[in-house]
Amino acid sequence: MRILHTSDWHFGRNIENRSRQEEQEKFSDELVKIAEEEKTDLVIVAGDIFDSANPPVWAEKLYYDTLKKLTDKGVGVVVISGNHDSPQGLCSAESLAGASGIIMCEYPSTVVRTGSYGGLFNVTESGEGWFKLTLKNGGKAVIAALPYPSESRIAKLTRFVSGEDEVKASYNEKIKEIAFSLAERFAPDCANIFVSHIYIDGGKTSDSERNFQLGGAYALNTDIFSPECDCAMLGHLHRPQKINGAMCPVYYSGSPLAYSFSEAGYAKSVYIADIKNHKAEVKAVPLTCGRALVSAEVNGAAEGIAWCEAHSGDNIWAELTVKGNMPISSEQLKAMHDACGGLVSVIPDIASDKQEISAGGEKRLLKPVEESFEDFYRLKYGCDMPENVKKVFADLRGEA
Repeated sequence: MRILHTSDWHFGRNIENRSRQEEQEKFSDELVKIAEEEKTDLVIVAGDIFDSANPPVWAEKLYYDTLKKLTDKGVGVVVISGNHDSPQGLCSAESLAGASGIIMCEYPSTVVRTGSYGGLFNVTESGEGWFKLTLKNGGKAVIAALPYPSESRIAKLTRFVSGEDEVKASYNEKIKEIAFSLAERFAPDCANIFVSHIYIDGGKTSDSERNFQLGGAYALNTDIFSPECDCAMLGHLHRPQKINGAMCPVYYSGSPLAYSFSEAGYAKSVYIADIKNHKAEVKAVPLTCGRALVSAEVNGAAEGIAWCEAHSGDNIWAELTVKGNMPISSEQLKAMHDACGGLVSVIPDIASDKQEISAGGEKRLLKPVEESFEDFYRLKYGCDMPENVKKVFADLRGEA
């Protein structure tokens, strides 16, 4: 059986208020192309399809369009919810999806219906968190599916324990118990796959995952994976990677786009897993759909403008740190953005202001409050305070 593993699409996510819609649409096309060219039997999407529980309409449409394009190519799809998804919203079209060859798993307790799925495969057996399917070509798989398991989705696991260490240990033991219970459904004549949206301790992280304890989900140990599992396909971490130390192969596919500058320079990919005789051969297929994220440092505003001019035609999103002793004027800031359309953030690193702050508050306290606020604004945003902001601050001072 040949499976394409992907996750963490985060449809609807921006970068510094710049839309990523075009890049996400290109990813959709590239995903379908890879699935077709690699002759994939099944696509597994391991959570975080959306960036929020209430995604924009275009993001929902892109999600459904992507699934339809895959099934139109004869490729079945399995989707589980992640911590950013609304389980009900993600799987609201479940009855229609099933007729097209798509399985949607909202919760750890989801029971997938048995029967035909759009003529692409049949589910012959199922229970809470697992199902057995047979493809048109005769290939068989048992899939243990554990959508994002926050405490609230696992019956408030920690209500009888106290202290952070005890809570983490309790959570790990409960997830291990669930995973090994699901592994009892694995069969000798099937590809046995575990799919989840979890954080495994030791995984390489980036800023774009945001808080790993969202919903209370703590980092888990590698001992939760059963040796009976042929391959564990995970979502949550945005860097594609293999996790070492487990009793079976464990992979994070990562996000298709770089969603923070901490991911600058990292290659993005999907994984193709060939599972035969309980052995998984896994390869990464690079993605080319996203703009590169570039983080650069320059000395002074003039050098910053020159850098932006030199990169005016590049297909990038850029973060520029401008070092120096003088603040950046609003005209200089505008010149940078005008020169480089992909510039999303300018970070001033002003030595003189830092020295003034570190020296103590005496000098600043001698200034009028309005002037101190202007200094703060200049330090934070790297430019002079606009007149309308000055007026609002003065009005608020008057009311106080």
